[in-house]
Amino acid sequence: MKKILAFINRKHLALPVAALLFFACQVEVPVQELTDARAAIQSAKDVNADRHSPDEFGKAEALVRQAHDEIIKEEADAAKKSALDAIDAAKLAENRSLPFFAGEKISAAEEKYSEAEKLYAEKFSPAKLKSSGELISEAKTALDAGEYRRAASLADEATAIAGAACDDSLGNSYTLDRELSSAGEKHLALKNDKMAGAASDDLRAAASALTMAKDARDSRDFRTAYSELDKAKAALGKAESAIKKQKLAAEIATLRSQLDTIKKDKNSASVATDHDNAMLELKGAETALGQNNINSAETRIRNAKDLIARTEGKLKKGAADEAIANAEKMLAAAKQKDSGAKYSENLGSAEALIRQAKNLSSSGNYNDAMARADEAETIIAAVMSALESEAALDVKVADGTSDTSDTSQTSVADQGTQETKGDFYIVQWRKKDTDCLWRISQKVYDDASLWPLIFVANRDQIKNPDLIFPGQKFRIPPRPEKKPGKKELNDMIRREKSESADGASK
Repeated sequence: MKKILAFINRKHLALPVAALLFFACQVEVPVQELTDARAAIQSAKDVNADRHSPDEFGKAEALVRQAHDEIIKEEADAAKKSALDAIDAAKLAENRSLPFFAGEKISAAEEKYSEAEKLYAEKFSPAKLKSSGELISEAKTALDAGEYRRAASLADEATAIAGAACDDSLGNSYTLDRELSSAGEKHLALKNDKMAGAASDDLRAAASALTMAKDARDSRDFRTAYSELDKAKAALGKAESAIKKQKLAAEIATLRSQLDTIKKDKNSASVATDHDNAMLELKGAETALGQNNINSAETRIRNAKDLIARTEGKLKKGAADEAIANAEKMLAAAKQKDSGAKYSENLGSAEALIRQAKNLSSSGNYNDAMARADEAETIIAAVMSALESEAALDVKVADGTSDTSDTSQTSVADQGTQETKGDFYIVQWRKKDTDCLWRISQKVYDDASLWPLIFVANRDQIKNPDLIFPGQKFRIPPRPEKKPGKKELNDMIRREKSESADGASK
């Protein structure tokens, strides 16, 4: 009776409960056969027999319905036969469907495996991809042996593992994004390099490969994306090498130019060995570049740089020592000539600069040492010039030939000597174009010929217009509305010098 009740909710048994119980009590119902028929139909349906063997499958279902009808008609034997025939039809449908079913399962596994391959599971989940592939091979072997259910089961397992491999690959997709971004940044940097013209073809190839890699990534074909990324990296590597070669070639040319300059130095004989060795290193670097041996070329260039630096250091030391010696010689002569120690303060400043130059040279700061020596020479030269001018003026005064024009003659002098509210200028020392009155005049008035105005306005500091010193702070009188004539300016200079001479004679 329990078996009969099991039919109540089944699809093909729509008999009222009371009627079924009635017939079960009145007729010998083939319960087991009907149960087996239903199980056979479900088993056939599990392998998609309704699609692969629709005629047999439909026949099995029809026979079960027929058995139900026969039970109602109290035809127990006929119902039993219909149930048994339904079992046979269902089994036939299943057997005919199994090869197709197993084939479909294997196809699904292969499709998932291909998806995993495209997602580059070979890189991100190699063990699972390998396992899935092996299971697919086993499933095919089982299929060929007629073990259809085993083949289908193996294929299902392969599909699940391939799916897990896909998940692993997708979970690591950020590494692809990161590598694409890095390659893109490298491409942009090389493209913007000033030597990019040396690698234009490789840069174009890299750009094309990167575009294809990004497209493949967007379509979830990571394997192709990585393949194109590898092409892009290779092209970028070639581009980088080409650009580096171009830069190294340019560096070699620059170093050759430095060696040419060294060879022209008056003391080049003292560094001939280092010079020649540096030239040999550069020739070796050129040969290495021609053979695409960039590492060797870089090493040779480094060696050449070291030799050139050593050579330049020796020459600079020699130049610094020479400048210091010249300054000391000039200082000794100036001290001897300045017997009255009138310029002792200025010469003392020069002597201090010479000491600084020596200390700087001893510590290897040859450029600064030469600058200090040159500054000392400038001060000493100014003192010597002043001493010579004064000596010449003394001779003129002694002969009575100096110009003693009326000091109150022109109004231009008044314009220069008055206390003004104008600007001030601090004298600057420079190795080249150091300050003098006419250069200062050019700066402040945009007219070098007006320097006498500054001379007159600062005669308390300037004893000789040819002798000014760094650090002096000069008053800058306003520019006259009307520019003084040349005669007025010359008269002004003569008058100031004459007054200085008169003061000195007294």
